Amino acid sequence: SRERYWGTPLPVWQCKSCNHTEVIGSLDELARRAPAQNRYWAMRHGESETQVLGIADSDGKNYRLTPKGQREVERQIKKLQREKIDIVVSSPFLRTRETANMIGSKLGAKVVIESKIEEIHVGIFSGKPGRLYHEYFYSDLEKFSKPPPKGESLTDLRRRLVAGMAALERKYHGKRILLV
Repeated sequence: SRERYWGTPLPVWQCKSCNHTEVIGSLDELARRAPAQNRYWAMRHGESETQVLGIADSDGKNYRLTPKGQREVERQIKKLQREKIDIVVSSPFLRTRETANMIGSKLGAKVVIESKIEEIHVGIFSGKPGRLYHEYFYSDLEKFSKPPPKGESLTDLRRRLVAGMAALERKYHGKRILLV
């Protein structure tokens, strides 16, 4: 059986001329009907100052990669060389831009900044210890339905990321894209 969650949107298409309706019930079915035009890889930025300090950050302006994080990125570049990446898409966060720029310059790939792939907006917990964000929720499951004050839920994040991916699909064709 297919597992569905309350409030999860289903892709539904209806033909305007004949009113034929199709409902997509799984990601596999969706992929078969609407294959991606591009090929994607995803990579987390290297270790950043936020991780070392244990800080939640959705501002993204002040925290850089650490020297260890720079070495981690260099190691990943060696693995990515065989993939022939065309475009590196980065969030505007400083640590992700540093990561993307290192990769782009070594691989000869274009670097594009896209705010829709930013990390989750933690609202009032930005700049504070990450544990405070996690302690705000009764359970991890609650993070999907309850945004922190001035922040977003995991469901909001998912919607934003899906919109960002859809925009990339409309903009590029036949590209090999790394998301950072």
